[in-house]
Amino acid sequence: MIQPWKQRSSKTIYQNPWWKYQLDEFELPNGVKGEYHYMETTGSVMIVGVDEQGQIFLIRQYVYLSKDPTLEFPCGGRKAQSVLPDEQREFGEETNQSAEHWEHIGFFCPNLGLVKERCDVFVAWKLTAADFVSDETEHIEVVPVSIEALEEKIRHQEIFDGMTLAAWTIAKPFVEKLIREKKYL
Repeated sequence: MIQPWKQRSSKTIYQNPWWKYQLDEFELPNGVKGEYHYMETTGSVMIVGVDEQGQIFLIRQYVYLSKDPTLEFPCGGRKAQSVLPDEQREFGEETNQSAEHWEHIGFFCPNLGLVKERCDVFVAWKLTAADFVSDETEHIEVVPVSIEALEEKIRHQEIFDGMTLAAWTIAKPFVEKLIREKKYL
């Protein structure tokens, strides 16, 4: 049976509004002691939006670490103080759309060995135009695509964002049923 490690101490090395850098001291079941360095966030939300034509909303934006624009689902961090739920605020800021229907369909941990974070995945449909204010660092192009086009973009590595790939794995059966039953209308 796998036994848990014992946390001996934990301290924050650095913190900003988006994440904190942690250093924990631990002890293995066999008594060996060590250090574990990781980042911790407040969590994130990723939204798969489906419009009235059954198109799925992707966004194209510049991501600093990739040095290129990426194609991904709208996503962002959880914020403690917000008028709207995080998923509605984030989707609105990145697509200028609101949705009549929301479904939480699952979650994943993006990089569990390095970052303590949970990303909740939502599907949004029956979309309408709305006026949201985007973050000043976000310059976004909304890219609606069919399921077939999305899958093609994955195969050709036009979509390489790991969080988008994980979210699509969770969302695909739900979205396919939504489109098959035409519930997005």
